[in-house]
Amino acid sequence: MSFFGNIKKATVSTAKAISNGVELLDELADGVQKSSELLLIKTQASSLENDINHLISNSADLIETSEKRKALSKKYDEIIAKTLDSEKDEYVRKNNSLKKEIELSSINSIEKRVANKEQELSSHDFNLAITEIRKLESIKKDLEHLLRITQPKQHEAAHQKALEKINSIISRVTDLQEKRHEEIISNHPSGEKKYKVKLYDGEKHGMSEFWYENGTKEKEISFSHGELIGTSRYWRNDGTILSEISSQPMHGTYIHSAFARNGTKIMKSSLKNKQGHIDIWLWDGSFVCRAKIKNNKVNKLSAFVRSVMRKRIWVAIYSARKPGLEQDMLNEMEQTVEVYTKFSNELLSHLTYGKVS
Repeated sequence: MSFFGNIKKATVSTAKAISNGVELLDELADGVQKSSELLLIKTQASSLENDINHLISNSADLIETSEKRKALSKKYDEIIAKTLDSEKDEYVRKNNSLKKEIELSSINSIEKRVANKEQELSSHDFNLAITEIRKLESIKKDLEHLLRITQPKQHEAAHQKALEKINSIISRVTDLQEKRHEEIISNHPSGEKKYKVKLYDGEKHGMSEFWYENGTKEKEISFSHGELIGTSRYWRNDGTILSEISSQPMHGTYIHSAFARNGTKIMKSSLKNKQGHIDIWLWDGSFVCRAKIKNNKVNKLSAFVRSVMRKRIWVAIYSARKPGLEQDMLNEMEQTVEVYTKFSNELLSHLTYGKVS
């Protein structure tokens, strides 16, 4: 072999040796890095173990201890993934034992929370059935969680106890559902019915009815969950209709009419989202005027100007100044408007425009 051939062969051999050396160094470096990472994880796991023991010995909060255990379990998983079979078995055993502790801790935590809620429930005198139902549903939710994490064979007592409590809550809630509907009834001193108010979850719901002492219906007011909705009416004690209100909060509409004793409509206000108008008639059906309403305020000046422009109107009102039928009709109209206004104000307190019932 020539001189240059020997040099080439030596160079190739040297390059291979260097390459092998580099690979070996890489493997060593990788091994050192993995060992360092594993050592760090083991150190963190050991620190968590000490923290848990300290918390247990000092009767610390179950939630804090549980969080530490969960963090330790994750560290054990990392160690298991990075260790050889001989060492892995030990950490698998430790992790399985830890997971059982976590499970038992969760069971104890839920049972304690349920016990606290049950104690709070027993110390309250609930005015509304729905309030008690909500408390019971909260307990039931915890118990259902308890059922999911307890296996009958492993935690048979806890599982069975939770199941029995859930069944008891279901039965109690069923009874309470009927109590959500209430009726408040009152009578006049004579014994005649005065009013009957229907409630649902403590709010007026359905038709509230009122009667005069002679047994004639005075008014009926329609509610849905405490809100005025539908058609409400007011009668005189002789049974003639005096006022009728139709309220549809979903559409923002409110229509209120008043009637003379002879059935003639004398007022009608129509509102939508607090804007609208009010029409006025005399007792004989003569149209007086229409006044605009803006933000629930009536433009009285405009209405007055329109009314005086109608000769028949001011002649009728002038004639009503003298004793007689027309004066009686005018007086009755004034009384009707007074009751109309009172009834309207009563119902407006229950009205919320634009709110969906």
